[in-house]
Amino acid sequence: MDHTSVKIIECYTITGRGLLTEIQHSLDGLPPNTILMDPSSKQAWVVKKRVFSGLLMMADSEIFFDCETEFEHLSFAFKTEAERDKAFNNELEKRKRNIYGYLLIPTMGHSNAKPETGSTLLVQIEP
Repeated sequence: MDHTSVKIIECYTITGRGLLTEIQHSLDGLPPNTILMDPSSKQAWVVKKRVFSGLLMMADSEIFFDCETEFEHLSFAFKTEAERDKAFNNELEKRKRNIYGYLLIPTMGHSNAKPETGSTLLVQIEP
């Protein structure tokens, strides 16, 4: 993967909010309004904000990028400490592999589309 593309790891539709998307990249973050475009279909999505892991934030283990000025975090409840520890280690492993959460919104004309898991999208950072 080069510095002008990202890889979609997972993508979930959050009704009324956008697409919660796990993205693998080696950039210094994806600022709000960054456009991610599928070179084949020409469909595009706009980065709305970064989504941090509440588990990693509590342990001072989340990775932050200066350009990501819009953000929120997700926290989950766990039935057991073992489940929480497993989730924490899973999130930590994702960061080691340069996988981060973002909220995306489709561009006009692609309102129901979401990026395909495993696809590579081109990055267009707005000035």
